[in-house]
Amino acid sequence: TRVQFTHSLGAVPSLVRAVLVCESGGDNGSNSLGFAANDELDVHSILNEIDESDNGVHSVVADSTKVTVTIHASNVLVVMGKNVNNIGTLTRSQWKIKVYATP
Repeated sequence: TRVQFTHSLGAVPSLVRAVLVCESGGDNGSNSLGFAANDELDVHSILNEIDESDNGVHSVVADSTKVTVTIHASNVLVVMGKNVNNIGTLTRSQWKIKVYATP
């Protein structure tokens, strides 16, 4: 998954934060982990698994006109629960990417 966000800061942002926003807390993956609609999860909080190995493959890259967030398409998104002490996977269709950029 690669998403580009255009900004009008006129320079490379000094601070960029990319988050996944929960669109629905009702699916098995997100609900069992305690996430609710509109919860935000920093992309650096996820462990990406490729072929059952622990390879974190995601990036957040900024330039003077855009911020690009890339999460490998075949990755399983593994996270700790919000209010529960368990580990599980996110259902990709229940999350969208959001970016904050500061001049």
